[in-house]
Amino acid sequence: MEVDYEQRKKKLKELQSESLPMKIQLTMAKLIEFYNKTEGKCYVSCSGGADSIVLYDITQRFLKDYGLSFDVVFDDTGLEEPTVRERALSIENVQVVNPKKSFWQVLTEIGYPIVSKEVSECVDQARRNLEDPCNQKYSYRLEKLLGTAKQKDGSKSRFNLERYKCLINAPFRISNQCCNVMKKNPMKKIKAYPIIATMAEESAIRATGWYKTGCNSFEGKIASRPMSFWTKQDVLQYIRKYDIKVADCYGEVIPVDKNNNQTFEEIKDHYMFNGVQRTGCIFCMFGCHLDTLKGGINRFAFLQQRNPELFDYCMRGGKFDEQGLWIPDKGLGMAFVIEWLNKNLKKGNRKFIEGVDLSDYQKSTNSAFAELQRLEPIRRKWFKESK
Repeated sequence: MEVDYEQRKKKLKELQSESLPMKIQLTMAKLIEFYNKTEGKCYVSCSGGADSIVLYDITQRFLKDYGLSFDVVFDDTGLEEPTVRERALSIENVQVVNPKKSFWQVLTEIGYPIVSKEVSECVDQARRNLEDPCNQKYSYRLEKLLGTAKQKDGSKSRFNLERYKCLINAPFRISNQCCNVMKKNPMKKIKAYPIIATMAEESAIRATGWYKTGCNSFEGKIASRPMSFWTKQDVLQYIRKYDIKVADCYGEVIPVDKNNNQTFEEIKDHYMFNGVQRTGCIFCMFGCHLDTLKGGINRFAFLQQRNPELFDYCMRGGKFDEQGLWIPDKGLGMAFVIEWLNKNLKKGNRKFIEGVDLSDYQKSTNSAFAELQRLEPIRRKWFKESK
């Protein structure tokens, strides 16, 4: 069935403007619908983050009186902020699953997650095309990076990514598959359908998904996203109203003015946490070049403040393998990866990834760049083809 995107966009905006009590009622209705249609073969996917804790609380606080019981599953990837992991594991009878590979193995065998999922996927598949030019499956990805992809009318595609062309020749593997390996695949062990606390406002991809299926999808990948029409402010308001226990790293929900200064409830402009505003995989580089925009703090700088040992593990170490590609060794080796990105993707005097102090790793990164020059003639690269 063809989707009327304009109508769906309008409907989403209407739902997003509803009051919190109404959103709770609508979410309950979607949960009951999903539970009934799957005959109870469903579970709440809980990462321990604020959004998923709110979803879990709704199932406990409002739906137990309906006789509905939801299993809760936590994927223990080892990548969660420690207090987020603690919060997930504190849930009574939580079921824990684990990925088959460690993050170390993912970086070594598959690649570093850099820039964004779209860019990493494009680089990975462009390299596959260059390794096997006869295989045209990934030729479009290479064209996007080279800036030669065309629209149907022959004009230059607006989806080209030539800004990131240099990544084809980066001295490390690059991939978007980390999330699949660490998060999605482990959940396939659960013989039930997921209920997920994602929201449409978080990305264009998630909004488009809602336009197509709404909160509950019963075709293709069966799943429920009953909070899709919520906003971050709804989540914060819910936590404050019901005094929900969230991970310690968030702190408390406080009322703030337009300049994010704490104020009184009666004159607030919005809510925010007085700790971290959001969490994710603590070593993930997706979007870290955007962290410092609008006065934000770089996620790795924040990690250094809160957990210097984890920061050091993330940044230190690394070595070149037999193919001349950088891999973890005695640490994840991200200091070199960040410095390489800063050298090759900087704009004027602005580094690509700003706000993280790597001075303690300068000696080791300098040695890595010197080694890179020595290895250049023998490295398996695609420079000639992609120049």
